[in-house]
Amino acid sequence: MKTIIHTARSKNLDDWKGYTIYVTRTPQRCLKYKADAWYADNANYENSLEEYRKHLIFQTGMCDSRQSAFASIYKKRYKIADEITLLCFCEDVNKCHRKILAEWLCETYPEYFMKGSIK
Repeated sequence: MKTIIHTARSKNLDDWKGYTIYVTRTPQRCLKYKADAWYADNANYENSLEEYRKHLIFQTGMCDSRQSAFASIYKKRYKIADEITLLCFCEDVNKCHRKILAEWLCETYPEYFMKGSIK
């Protein structure tokens, strides 16, 4: 069974589904909204969205064994629930890395993930 990946703005609690994960450098702007986890290593460190996507692609494009390792890591980290929501505080999802990360996970590991609502 695949995990459905959603994205949401952290303060839009009605958009949260399943296991919730902050993918921000620091959750300080979001502390009043309690998520299940915080993965700072998936944050965008003020790079452009294109640079963020290239970084993700570079991580998996190194070699087949590296790809398998990433698949294993993501499966373990995200296969916690049938649905997860990646959270960030950015208002516009089209200018936020949470959308890039969700799309990348679904494209790179289609055997594990499928895209849900992207908000």
